[in-house]
Amino acid sequence: MKISRVSSRCILSVLLAFVIPTALAADGATVVKTRDDDFSTSFTLINPCNGEVVDGFLEGRTHTVDVFDPSGGEHAELLSLVHGTGVGDLGNTYVANQTLIAAITATANGVEVATALIDQPFISRGPGDNLMLHVLLHYTITPNGTSVDFTVLSVECRG
Repeated sequence: MKISRVSSRCILSVLLAFVIPTALAADGATVVKTRDDDFSTSFTLINPCNGEVVDGFLEGRTHTVDVFDPSGGEHAELLSLVHGTGVGDLGNTYVANQTLIAAITATANGVEVATALIDQPFISRGPGDNLMLHVLLHYTITPNGTSVDFTVLSVECRG
């Protein structure tokens, strides 16, 4: 399904922003940085309830708090507000609204590991069943920018 790859790219671009080297303040002080990023992506998924092909669009904003501690560790928290709409080839429309929270921790050698579990509801605005999209995203990013990721995706009927 196209949604897993497109969403992975969107989240990976936000995560790669942390690979950019940031110098710590003098005297080993804790440094806190914040940023806001807007994102958008199109998607296609199959409704397992009726076989309907749903095309849609997701957009949102992510607020990030990145803390660099005196021992060289990095810890980040991300808060995303997501809104989406979709239309199926059977005429059903879907709306998705969600608040997502993720945490990232970098080890002493600069390797960042991030895992996010997402349950994104798609609410039908007509006779079609509601859907629940389950996503498991995992990324490992090395200091030189090399990344390894995997995505596990499933869609569930919710009546």
